[in-house]
Amino acid sequence: MSISNHTYSIFLRDIFLTLCNLLVGIIIARKLGTEFFGFWMILMLVPSYAEAFGRIKVDVASVYFIGKKKYNEFSILNNVNTIGLLVTIFIIIVFLIFFEYIYKFLFVDIEYDLKNYVYIIILQIPTQVFFLNYSYYHLAKENITVYNWMLIIKAITNIILLSIFLLLLNLNILGVIMSLIISTFSGLFYGFINSNISKVKLHLNISECKDLIRYSLNFYISGILAHFNDVGVRTLAIVFVSPVQIGFLALGQNLSKLLNRINDALNAILFSKVSKSNFESAKDLTIKSFRMISILIFSSGIIFFVLIEHLVILMYGAEFLESIIIVKIIIPGVLIYGSTTTIISFLNGVGMASTIPKIQIIPIFFHLLVSYFLIGKYDIQGGAAAYSLGLIFYSLLLIRKFTIVTRCTVTDLIPTYYDFILLKNFINQKINPQKK
Repeated sequence: MSISNHTYSIFLRDIFLTLCNLLVGIIIARKLGTEFFGFWMILMLVPSYAEAFGRIKVDVASVYFIGKKKYNEFSILNNVNTIGLLVTIFIIIVFLIFFEYIYKFLFVDIEYDLKNYVYIIILQIPTQVFFLNYSYYHLAKENITVYNWMLIIKAITNIILLSIFLLLLNLNILGVIMSLIISTFSGLFYGFINSNISKVKLHLNISECKDLIRYSLNFYISGILAHFNDVGVRTLAIVFVSPVQIGFLALGQNLSKLLNRINDALNAILFSKVSKSNFESAKDLTIKSFRMISILIFSSGIIFFVLIEHLVILMYGAEFLESIIIVKIIIPGVLIYGSTTTIISFLNGVGMASTIPKIQIIPIFFHLLVSYFLIGKYDIQGGAAAYSLGLIFYSLLLIRKFTIVTRCTVTDLIPTYYDFILLKNFINQKINPQKK
């Protein structure tokens, strides 16, 4: 199947997942209210930071090694699972040792006792680690149907359980946590039974692990920096603003990132395809992908910008109106960054993953420094502006690096009339498959 058809398949899945995630967000926001929604967003920082610092990204590196056929695929999967188990145990031990410090930082001056919720949510850490292991394994093998169904099962299960735990049993935050953990495990179980179970075992091949870890460190460092770029402003905001405003900021970020569903669908396939291609083919494929994604994401962004106020009121209610301005501030950065994610897939796929952290470091420091001053002066609107500016800065550096490495020009990345026609014909073909 061609990359366009694979991308289309994942994009259709992502449309469904987007609707599911929107429904989940609506249920949580309307049931918990602004204050407890803010608490939930802060709670999610626990597994988020645990994944960023503890998960060393051998699962991502496995896509490169399976694509290059350097080692047996099941040996790689077993290594990744064993490393994941050991790392998870380490993360949980460290978390429990420093629990009081973490809790006091996250929930300073909060009158509610949320400690039990924090303890329970750490169960999401091992579940998510193994879910991602099998997601990347099936993606590397281009088992797109299995990969899609893992995410779909997770989404559907989450909605069903939220309806039971929140709407019927009124379990509030506990119900949201339980739904998240069980639904993630459901998707993981499907991915597990659709691998060759007889060949799955806990096993470490030292030589293979060294190569996996060595290459994964590029993704690990890049992941930590990306994490700071994504939630660093939210973390800094804990010091300056109330949980309610943090909830608005998180909702604004999450809504803006809905636009990334378009480039996520392509990048899920592009990394694997580039890993299997020679340099020139990978370069041409990335340039074409960049132009196509630019057309799609900017067109969608304009529509989204116009409709966002009506969508927030309709879905979340008037009490979440403050998140609208957050979305509008963030959108420019999200749109520009969305196109340049194809460059990240290119660098990862051609063996230049170590380049990405080097590019990220300056925009991240810029973003966090600007966030500190702007949040203090303009509250969450200032944080949103810093987040958007950081994305734009990072995107411009990625484009510059790509043009240097591939010896192409910025003009090569600008969509042409032919790209619009090609995209139009592809869409028409999918809408009317029988039409010649």
